[in-house]
Amino acid sequence: MQAVILAGGNGVRLYPYTSVIPKPLLPLDDMPIIEIIVKQLVHHGFTKISIASGYLGELIKTYLGNGSKYGVQIDYSIESKPLGTIAPLTLLNNLDSTILVIHADLLTTLDFKTLLEFHKEKQAAATVGMICKSIKSDYGVIDTNGDDLLEKIREKPEFKMYVNMGIYIIESRILDYLPKKQPQNFPEFINFLIESGEKVAGYRFNGYWLDIGQHCDYDRALNEFSQYREEMKID
Repeated sequence: MQAVILAGGNGVRLYPYTSVIPKPLLPLDDMPIIEIIVKQLVHHGFTKISIASGYLGELIKTYLGNGSKYGVQIDYSIESKPLGTIAPLTLLNNLDSTILVIHADLLTTLDFKTLLEFHKEKQAAATVGMICKSIKSDYGVIDTNGDDLLEKIREKPEFKMYVNMGIYIIESRILDYLPKKQPQNFPEFINFLIESGEKVAGYRFNGYWLDIGQHCDYDRALNEFSQYREEMKID
């Protein structure tokens, strides 16, 4: 089984940490975020990992090497210009027919093998990992009828919705839709697939997930990693 780790971002929101090291190498206890993901993938049976990197990508390559110390084969592509979150896959050669794609700045207890089995059961062209989150409004929300008459004011309500986890299973054939070396992000590409009549599935996950995008997220990861470490299957 093959996985692709997307590690090409500049990590602007985590500056100044990312001025000297790429975000995927930020440490949690005794290991970088990307190493946690690599170990999880190995635990769940992945034998080949491709890392699509950009900003300071050589540091990631130097740290992880060819994967032999983890018992997995690791290869790399380093983009010369930002290509978004899906187009970097067009730089990779010898992709398996079905691959897992994951952002390099995530912490999760998701069982990747279960996600893969779900994807195959649905016979989908792509499957998007999704998790339910509550988002609280900072304002009073007004409901009106068609005549601009108020029906209700809801003071700072919470809305529950499924959000994109940044974890996907795709059939590599769908990459043929993409022009080479042209920037493209996953959300826009997923919408294109749906409009093109391809089957796209959504996998509902209700375990632990954290997108480490900002300083507050990194602080939270530092506090929570030890709590979920055993469940992440990395030791």
